[in-house]
Amino acid sequence: LGAARVVDYNQVDFSDSVRSEYPDGVDVVFDCVSGDVLAKSAEIVKQGGRLISIVDDPTGLARSDIHKEFVFVAPNSTQLTELARMVEQGRL
Repeated sequence: LGAARVVDYNQVDFSDSVRSEYPDGVDVVFDCVSGDVLAKSAEIVKQGGRLISIVDDPTGLARSDIHKEFVFVAPNSTQLTELARMVEQGRL
């Protein structure tokens, strides 16, 4: 995905961690957790940035200055097999 940094939300308060490094916010948050994490994610996206979730629809969140998208994802055995192969090869 080209992420500059990944933060484990189970280990630290990710919103504080991200804000300390990127005080203006980040371009994109890709949410795979939902709940409180989704709400906190909206707080760290910079104006004009994107919040994308595969778990919950973020369009109801209060911020109107960011793009919010819900992407429905379904398992695909062919794609999962290819991803596993790429991991084994060290390409992912």
